[in-house]
Amino acid sequence: MLNAIDVRNRVTHPKSGDDLLLSKPQVDLCVKAMFWFLHETTQVMSVSNLALKGYLGKLDDVFEKLKAGDPATVALYEATVRGDLDSD
Repeated sequence: MLNAIDVRNRVTHPKSGDDLLLSKPQVDLCVKAMFWFLHETTQVMSVSNLALKGYLGKLDDVFEKLKAGDPATVALYEATVRGDLDSD
């Protein structure tokens, strides 16, 4: 994929007219690199979305406990608001 970056850099910052000419293998390489990048980005976003969903699920549990007046949750919330908890 590094060769695709070299092609991209050459086309983006041409030093001569020849730098703007691409061979079929170079175009194919760049297309392959683009689809690789899209695949990797999709994978990262999928993992990120799962992590966020888990976090939001836990946060929803906290909100429900706060609304219900759960004593331990309310006490922890109040201590957090006051800054009584150590951030380490």
